[in-house]
Amino acid sequence: MPPLSRRLSAAIRTAKAAVKSYFCRCIDFRTLTDFMTTPTYLFFHSHLTKVYATLVLACVCTILGVLLDFAGEVGGRFTFLLFSRSMFWVLKTPSQRVAKKIWYMMAATFFMGASMVPCIRPYVNINHGLLMSIIGEQATCYAVYCLGASATRSAGRRTPLELPVYYKVVVCSLCSYLFLLLLFFVYSALFRHSLFLVMVPVYMVCYRVALFAYGQEMTLRSWRDGENLDCVTCCLRFYTDFPAILAYTFALLVKGLYDGLRRRNRLRIMRKRLVRMYIENITNKGLS
Repeated sequence: MPPLSRRLSAAIRTAKAAVKSYFCRCIDFRTLTDFMTTPTYLFFHSHLTKVYATLVLACVCTILGVLLDFAGEVGGRFTFLLFSRSMFWVLKTPSQRVAKKIWYMMAATFFMGASMVPCIRPYVNINHGLLMSIIGEQATCYAVYCLGASATRSAGRRTPLELPVYYKVVVCSLCSYLFLLLLFFVYSALFRHSLFLVMVPVYMVCYRVALFAYGQEMTLRSWRDGENLDCVTCCLRFYTDFPAILAYTFALLVKGLYDGLRRRNRLRIMRKRLVRMYIENITNKGLS
């Protein structure tokens, strides 16, 4: 048997390879801005619209399950078994039967909502206002995407996230969310409220910002690789690829900062050249 240090190093190498393959499957960082080979606008927009609509339906069904547990306290082992069974049928149903997969997805999220309340009730004070705010947040993100896509259709763009200004939006959004997070930490420290309740709105908003970017990248990659990803599979990948979604957002942030600094450096060089040319012109006129 090899020594413990050798086995430990082999386990570390295996873990590194697994993490690397996971992120390579989720994200191809070399094509972050490769929008020149995008599919037609109608396919692209309709697919993303179905994905976001399925996410909204899943959220609504989860909250309905939570309300059912509020009414009769039905959450427990039976609802967990129903959730497991529904998720099994979601994974087993072929991609050609999208409508059936959506129904199974709605059933799975409904039973998941009824099952998770007994687990989080000791830690979170769930009320109807919080549930309605979650539904409103999901529906608002969906409406904003649809309105933005419709507004940019006349300009010949395939998606609003194709705009170069999106990098600046990501930078400003993340900076503002980090500032809000700092304020929430101060508020929690002063008034001794639950940090979990403080983190929930910040997490949800940050996740939605990353979700739109990753949804576009996922659609582009699946179209380029010839994969037939239905809307339910994309929704499931949103949950399984959560670390990759955050990594993708920070990659956009770093790239946006780099492009902005490079643009500012280029403008500063051009400004110096113009000033030098202006001074040389005045000097030549004075000498003549």
